[in-house]
Amino acid sequence: MVKHYSLSRFAASLEKCIEVNFSGNYWVHAETIDVKVHVATGHCYLELIEKEPDGNRIKARMRAVIWASRYSYIKQRIATEAERSFDSGLAILALIKVRFSPQYGLSLEIIDIDPAYTIGEVARRRKELADRLRTEGLIERNKQLPLPHPIKTIALITSDTAAGFGDFKEHLLRNGRSYPFAVVMFSALMQGENAEKSVIAALERIKKSNIPFDVVALVRGGGAELDLSAFDSYEIAKAIALFPLPVLTGIGHQRDTTLCDMVAGKSLKTPTAVADFLVSYRESEYLDLLAQTDRFRKEVKRAMEHHELLLQKSVQSLPMQLVARIHAEKMRLSSACQHFSYVCRSCTAAEHRYLEGSGQRFAQVLRQAIQSEQHHLEAQCLRLTLRLPLYKREREEELKRMNKALCDTLKRERLKRNQALSEVERIIGLMDPLNTLKRGYSIVTKASGEVLKSASDVQEGEVLTIRLSAGSAEAAVLRTTEEKNKKAKKSSSAVE
Repeated sequence: MVKHYSLSRFAASLEKCIEVNFSGNYWVHAETIDVKVHVATGHCYLELIEKEPDGNRIKARMRAVIWASRYSYIKQRIATEAERSFDSGLAILALIKVRFSPQYGLSLEIIDIDPAYTIGEVARRRKELADRLRTEGLIERNKQLPLPHPIKTIALITSDTAAGFGDFKEHLLRNGRSYPFAVVMFSALMQGENAEKSVIAALERIKKSNIPFDVVALVRGGGAELDLSAFDSYEIAKAIALFPLPVLTGIGHQRDTTLCDMVAGKSLKTPTAVADFLVSYRESEYLDLLAQTDRFRKEVKRAMEHHELLLQKSVQSLPMQLVARIHAEKMRLSSACQHFSYVCRSCTAAEHRYLEGSGQRFAQVLRQAIQSEQHHLEAQCLRLTLRLPLYKREREEELKRMNKALCDTLKRERLKRNQALSEVERIIGLMDPLNTLKRGYSIVTKASGEVLKSASDVQEGEVLTIRLSAGSAEAAVLRTTEEKNKKAKKSSSAVE
C-alpha cells in the first residue's frame, strides 16, 4: 500500500517547514493588484505579481495582507513621500514575512514599504513610456494642430464632482470682457483602476459628437493630488496625441509632468490656468482684430487720397492734352496743304512746259484746264478750311464725354468706399463698451480707481464712484451682502 498523509498533517508539516526555513523578514519588489480594504476590520487584502519583461504575461503571483495596525502607517507614508495612493498597479519594495495557514494557505504579510523604490519605479516607467511615445512620433503630434480662431466651443473632460469644474467655468464664463464660451462637460473618472477606460471613452464620445468643438480641455479639478498614475497611462496619452482636435491639460500637479502633459497640445498646471489661457487667447484675437481694423481704415484712407490725387492730375492735364492735340492736328493739316501745293505747282509747271512744247493750239485748252484745276484746288482748300472747326468740335465733345465718364466712375468708387468705411465704423461702434453702459449696466470703482468685482472688496462707509452711460455718481456703502449657490458666488452691495 502506498504511504499517504492526511491533508491537515501535510499542511501542518508544510507550516512547520516554512517557519523553520523562512523565519526572517525579506525585501521583495512586486506590483500590487486587486487591492481591497475590509470595511469592518481595516485589514488590506491584495495580490503581488511580477510580470515578464514584455509586460503582458504574469511571471509570479502571491496573496498578501497588511493588517490594520500597519496599513494606516504604510498608506500615510506612501501618500506623503511618494505622493501616490495605495492602490492597484503600484510598484513597491515591501518588507514581508512568509505566513502559511492550513485553512487559508500561503500568503505574505507586508510589514513595511520603501517609498523611494516606488518613486523610482514610477519615474522609470514614465521614461520608458515617454521614449516609446517619442519613437512612435506621438509627442509632437497634437502640438502640431493649430488652435482655431476664435475658440468658442470647448469639450471639457473632468469628474462631475470635482470642485475645480466650478472654478474653471467661473474663470472662463465670467471673464472681464464677457467673451462668450460654450462648455460641454463629458464626465470621466480622474483616478482609480477604471480612470484609463473612462477618459478614453470620454474622448471617443467627443469624437462621435455632432457638436463642432474647437478644443478639448482635460482638467483634474479639485481631486486629491496623490494619484497621477491614470495620467501616466500610455493608452490615454496615445489617444490624446492622435485626437483630431487640440487638447489642453490642467491636471493640477505643480512638480511632475505626466505623459498626458507631454503629448497635449498645450499643458497647464491647473483648471484655472486653462481657463485663463483660453480667455487670454480670446483677448489676443480681439486685439488683433482691432489692429486689422485700424490698418484697413488707414489703407482705405491712403487709397482714397491716392485716387483723388490721380483724379486731380487727370483733370489738370486735360486742357493741356487738348491744346497739344489741336496743335498737332493743325501742324499735320498745314503740312498736308504745303505738300499738296507743292504737288500742284509741280504738276502745273510740268503741264505748262508740255503745253508750250505742244504749240499754241493747246494754249487755250491748257489755260482752261489750269483754271479748272485752280478752281478745284480752291474748292478743296475751302472744304478743308470749313471741315477743321467741325473736326475740332467733334474732338472737344469726345474729350468732354471721356471726362464726364471718368468723373462719374470716380464718384461711384468714392461712394462705394465711403459706404464700406461707414460699415466698418458702425461695427467698431457696436463693440464700444459705452454701448453696454447704455443698456443699463454700470461700472463701480473705488476711490483708487480699481474696478469693484466683489462685495468683499469694500467696507461699510467707503465712497464708491458709479459710472453710467451718461455721467457718473458717488455713493457710500451702507452694508455688504454675499450670496452663495452651488456653482458660483454672487455678491451685492447696498449703497447710499
